[in-house]
Amino acid sequence: MHGRMTTTRQISPGGYARRVRTAAAEGASGMRSAAARPDTVRLADAVVEAVVEQYSDPGSHDHDVLLLIATHPSLREAFLGAAAEIEHPLAAVIAERIGDTDQCAARVFSASVAAAVLIALERWLRPAGASPSASGLVVPSGSLPELLRSALAPLRPALDAAESDDHRSRPSDGSGR
Repeated sequence: MHGRMTTTRQISPGGYARRVRTAAAEGASGMRSAAARPDTVRLADAVVEAVVEQYSDPGSHDHDVLLLIATHPSLREAFLGAAAEIEHPLAAVIAERIGDTDQCAARVFSASVAAAVLIALERWLRPAGASPSASGLVVPSGSLPELLRSALAPLRPALDAAESDDHRSRPSDGSGR
């Protein structure tokens, strides 16, 4: 399975599930470098744009892959589940940016980002006229970058506030003071 996939017959659903897990791991490590932008870029902007870049890569959602996701509920679940893979690398970047030495706040933020990504992907892959849990054929709808930005929008104020707080001078005693 070398090179770019050109037909749905070249890869089985099981092979695609492995490919999703591998791509998620690679994307998660890419998330760390993408989100680690200069301090002149606000944390909220860095996080949102890193997520949008990761999920808007033209090669990552080619027609054949989308067809497999749309027609195989288990592959759709693997694709959606891969969103959680961004959590740990993103927590490290956020912790560094906000000076969160024990990574508690950073982990909360990164888990929130992963949840927002999952929500955007679920909305993008929702079966038309059906509940989000329906297992029938789905057709990706809407602009994924815009759905991601919309889902991440409520987190922007918290990320901005965390960046402006001086976590570096706070003792890590768990008191939040």
